[in-house]
Amino acid sequence: METKLASLPKSAVVLCLFCSFSIATGQSKSPRQQAGRILDASGVKGGLIVHIGCGAGEVTAALGAGEGYIVQGLDTDVAKVEAARQTIMSKGLYGKVTAGEFDGRNLPYIDNLVNLVVSTDECNVPKDEILRVLAPRGVAYINGTKIIKPWPAGLDEWTHFHHDPEGTMVGNDQVVGPPRRIQWMGGPKWLRNHDFMTVMNAMVSARGRIFYVTDEALRNHIFLPSRWVLIARDGFNGTILWKKPLADWHPTNWPLKSGPGYLPRKLVAVGDIVYVAAGLADPVKAIDAATGETLRTYEGTKPTQEIIVSDGVLYLVVDPDAPPIDYRAETTSYKEINRANSGWAWTQQSPRRIIKVIQAESGKVLWEHPARVAPLTLTVCQGKVLYHNGEGLIALDRKTGDRVWAAKGPAVRSVATG
Repeated sequence: METKLASLPKSAVVLCLFCSFSIATGQSKSPRQQAGRILDASGVKGGLIVHIGCGAGEVTAALGAGEGYIVQGLDTDVAKVEAARQTIMSKGLYGKVTAGEFDGRNLPYIDNLVNLVVSTDECNVPKDEILRVLAPRGVAYINGTKIIKPWPAGLDEWTHFHHDPEGTMVGNDQVVGPPRRIQWMGGPKWLRNHDFMTVMNAMVSARGRIFYVTDEALRNHIFLPSRWVLIARDGFNGTILWKKPLADWHPTNWPLKSGPGYLPRKLVAVGDIVYVAAGLADPVKAIDAATGETLRTYEGTKPTQEIIVSDGVLYLVVDPDAPPIDYRAETTSYKEINRANSGWAWTQQSPRRIIKVIQAESGKVLWEHPARVAPLTLTVCQGKVLYHNGEGLIALDRKTGDRVWAAKGPAVRSVATG
């Protein structure tokens, strides 16, 4: 499910922090201090680290002591590799941190996999070989010289459920191609139940990271309580950078992989910030994409059904009168799907929602517009905010919220939530 296929050419699929860094071996710096110095200099916050010349493994282990890191030490000396393994195991880190032998020149990794390559000793690996395994925006420290690997031209992101604020549903990627191999695989291998709502509910990507909402509850039975979480992974090696529990999301016993169609629109990632609206319990929050730290909570946005972010401004569909979805199945037949969808469908008689426009950085409300907004119709483009009210298309001025024009039809009487 979460497998990322290597569909890009060698020169394209990369997000990595390459760092070849020479560290003094004097007693004045402890392994933890040396590791901290490396991470601070490189700017890496989570991901896959390769330590060339790992020696006894003290610095290698220290590099993997924090959350969100996977580390592998490499050395040409078998005895040093064995010593490094013993060091790592003694600290209870083996598995998350490992050590292995290599030939000194060829790195045993597929293209565009590693986030940080560190050399604490003389490094004989050619620069081209190091760059091969790195991912874009990679940083290298070679004898004090910092090298930043650029993002490949034509490599796109997918920041919204419908790709972008305009809802084009078409990417701008110019380098994607036929899959040639598996880039990485990650769990969960199995979902909770195939007859009910899928546990994977939303996914977006930005700056080489992917973010998704999933239900990590026990798979013993679908009626056991849900455990909804927002997860961040590195997009090029699958390393879990952080997990953030969500207050709620949606009842998982909704029938046959159905559920409200607007759910994937409650998650957006732009640059280094993730925006999420968790169910009916939480307002919209801005989260640091690298660390998972909550940066900002937008008051008066509970509950938000959809999020669009454009040029530093949030465009939200807020439904303050939305009742909790207390769904209980009445039958075990496929007719239950129609009952669930029609019972909670949006109609022209549904209460008005509010289009709320907020400055992302300050949280200042710029304007509000009460209206009957049909699900999945809010769009921001060409200086306008567009939506369908069930009778026709409405255009608002993006800066003021004033109506610019309205077009009749085609009429929509109801929109199923499934």
